[in-house]
Amino acid sequence: MHCFIRQVILCTVLLFNFSTITIAQPIKGSFVATKTCPMYQSKNHHTNPGGLHTQINTHYSLIEFLGTKENPEWYRVYTQANQSPLRWVEASCGFVQINDDGGGDGGSDSCSVSNQFDSHVLALSWQAAFCVTHSSKPECIAIKNNPTSSEWQSFSLHGLWPNKDKCGTHYGYCGSVSHQPSNFCSYPQISLNTDVKQRLGAIMPSVTYGSCLERHEWWKHGTCENNDPNLFFTLATNLVENFNSTRFVTEFIQPNIGKKVSFQDTIVAFDNSFGEDAHQHLKLKCTSGLLVEINLALPKVVDSHTPLKELITTSYQIDKGNCSNTFMVYQPE
Repeated sequence: MHCFIRQVILCTVLLFNFSTITIAQPIKGSFVATKTCPMYQSKNHHTNPGGLHTQINTHYSLIEFLGTKENPEWYRVYTQANQSPLRWVEASCGFVQINDDGGGDGGSDSCSVSNQFDSHVLALSWQAAFCVTHSSKPECIAIKNNPTSSEWQSFSLHGLWPNKDKCGTHYGYCGSVSHQPSNFCSYPQISLNTDVKQRLGAIMPSVTYGSCLERHEWWKHGTCENNDPNLFFTLATNLVENFNSTRFVTEFIQPNIGKKVSFQDTIVAFDNSFGEDAHQHLKLKCTSGLLVEINLALPKVVDSHTPLKELITTSYQIDKGNCSNTFMVYQPE
């Protein structure tokens, strides 16, 4: 009789223990950190290779969670850590944004998968005109303090954007960050070699003056191209340097700084520099009669060895933009 009672008690205990085991459940979406918390390789042993912590306002791709949907305890997320990129973070350290399943080839998932692009855009800013409407940025304050510097006499890099046709303008965020934070400097830092950062700063003033555009360009666009920001920004820098040395810039844009030019003269000058009908791959963007940006349509495969003329003329056609018949190449005052 006593043996029977002991067996009943043992079975009851075992059943209770098995019933309380928590199994991780898969989840799609992103975890948005609202606090700085450790990101554990093992939540039970609190191992944290590299001392990784969440960064406030950063989005991390979700993998699974522990607990219930109503009361989650832990989330497992993907990070950019070289060692053990899958990490556990306490649920109280942020909140979750759940992805809709969507369905179809054009769903959100397929527009955030790296190496799925089919073309590129090289976006180049005329910094002086950009700063007319962004005067509080540190690089724009620098223009105001030194308007005649050669730093503002060429095009600067806005971004190199790998694109996927069926995603429209929504192809991006292919890494651990899935949404734009409230401030570019709230993105995770990126590690750039000294020489790469120095060259990039010369054609992307935000890098030099600390407004963090390079972080946005990497996390939104670069992560869809490759997994090395040094390679990505070296390619982009080479393209901008090559463009600024072309006849279009040195013989048309620069001599007309501070002057109005016609749309027709601009596309003729572009064709003279890059070949017949090259302007079909050029988009001109203006604000209040000022040339602010140009976009160059580039093909899927872009490298530093292929002449820019060939990259442009073998790419897809792009709309001409919103500039009127005449516009100004702005000179800072």
